[in-house]
Amino acid sequence: MTNNNRLYACACLAGPMVDGGLGPQDADALKALLSGTLDDLANYAAGLPRTHSMSLLELIVSIISRHEADLTALAATLQWEQRKAAYERDCSAWKAAELTCDPAWRDKPMTRGQRFLIADTAALLEIEIPEEMDRGAAADWLDANNANVVLRLEEHKA
Repeated sequence: MTNNNRLYACACLAGPMVDGGLGPQDADALKALLSGTLDDLANYAAGLPRTHSMSLLELIVSIISRHEADLTALAATLQWEQRKAAYERDCSAWKAAELTCDPAWRDKPMTRGQRFLIADTAALLEIEIPEEMDRGAAADWLDANNANVVLRLEEHKA
């Protein structure tokens, strides 16, 4: 799907939500609500007045209005789980490829991405930023320091 087609589809699908009173600030809460089950929807709807006579759109808007903080927090957790799964897939693919890779990659200069990730990791861990590493040493350092510290710290909070 092209980017333009995706934007058009998003606008078409979101139109009724906007017409119902939702805005960009409600996107995370809506995503969390739509990621749930029918039982979840019923639980969120419990306690709302006249739910049986509401349109589904009115029900969604009412649920988001009443449970916005919980749904937004749930959306953050769901996003973190997706990012963590993608990161773990990335790491698995990298580890598998590393075994068949020409070892000469290790002697190349560290990548820009490695440099930024090392700096961010060192800052979060409150340690000195290591200097003068090649790509292989940088990869080893990042692995040894559980490089995606943001995911590790967020996992610790969850």
